[in-house]
Amino acid sequence: MDLLVHRVDGLGADAQELLTVAAAVGSRFTADLIAAVSGRDAPDVLAGFAEAAGQQLLEPTSDGGFTFLHNRIREGLLERLDDASRGRQLPTQVRHAEACRRSGQAGTRQFCVSFGCHSVKRA
Repeated sequence: MDLLVHRVDGLGADAQELLTVAAAVGSRFTADLIAAVSGRDAPDVLAGFAEAAGQQLLEPTSDGGFTFLHNRIREGLLERLDDASRGRQLPTQVRHAEACRRSGQAGTRQFCVSFGCHSVKRA
């Protein structure tokens, strides 16, 4: 587990935050959903994912999404969530982002800011 934590700690703060949001979403996720939940632009999310892939933390899937290379990576990231995010706030944001994505409204900063998407701790 220490090696995995070291890899995460080697990422920039933005990439760490994006991966933590992705961990809260699940083991498989899309850049669009993470952009909607985090309030970031898709190119920023993809840049963070590229950085994480370079550290062998995640990889693209055949359906255009992404997945963690090992479940322990996800578990380690989830341990870093603050209490509000772990309990209710972030899961609620994920549900709202999913609903907006289906309706074509996801990805706007106003949507994400209104739900306080930046509630993950920076390592």
